[in-house]
Amino acid sequence: MVWFTGPARRSPVDVREDRKWGVVRAELRHRRVSRQLGENLPTGFDALVERLVLGGELDGACVRIGESAADAGIPLDEVLDGLERVYRVVRDSEPPFDVTRALTMAWSESSLQYIHAMSCEDPLTGLASLPHVRSGLNEAFRQCERTGVAVTEQWALVVVEVPRDRMALPAWGGLAMLDVAEALRTAFDDRLTIGRAGTHRVIAITQRDADLPMAVSATQELLATQGAGSAPVGSARVWIEGLPSTSSAASLLLDELAR
Repeated sequence: MVWFTGPARRSPVDVREDRKWGVVRAELRHRRVSRQLGENLPTGFDALVERLVLGGELDGACVRIGESAADAGIPLDEVLDGLERVYRVVRDSEPPFDVTRALTMAWSESSLQYIHAMSCEDPLTGLASLPHVRSGLNEAFRQCERTGVAVTEQWALVVVEVPRDRMALPAWGGLAMLDVAEALRTAFDDRLTIGRAGTHRVIAITQRDADLPMAVSATQELLATQGAGSAPVGSARVWIEGLPSTSSAASLLLDELAR
């Protein structure tokens, strides 16, 4: 007679039963933890609690919490307090750095997007925000639609690109943007809408007429000979960007220029 001393093999039915009861126990714990935390957590925290109890990827949940909290106007310190409370109840520990960072970065980026969308003008340079430039461009398309004139014939963009090394320090970058704004207003006799696009470009909406090439050359000369900073902007690149025939394509062009 042969004796088998190893562990007995479990049937597939037993394995399935264990898994089922494991899920049930996890769901009961999830409900218990949710009741313990209460209903006054910021939006989205229930998804994080569910992932901590049942398992799952955490960064995505934290990003959604940060974005929704910023959109709702909830202060960051209140959101971080909620995150700490969740971890103390569920894990009896402080939230790890990567989770805190993901939530904080999402809240900050969403808040900045809101501020940029609400602000129409930079107080230092007078440059419009990108959403404001986009609105001006949409109005140009509507105007051409009413008059029956093609946008490509009546309007164009003038783009000024400042060397990235001039933008390395915020103070010098701000002065460089101020130089660009003043040069454009002088060369175009203040007949255009201008705004900042990204970190080192300025976009101007201007009419496409016979004076456009001369005004662009004047802008280049002004930037090469004068400047509010330690030296003229000098090597800034200035060019005329033709507009596409539809407003949706023009919006994509703005996004590309703002990168």
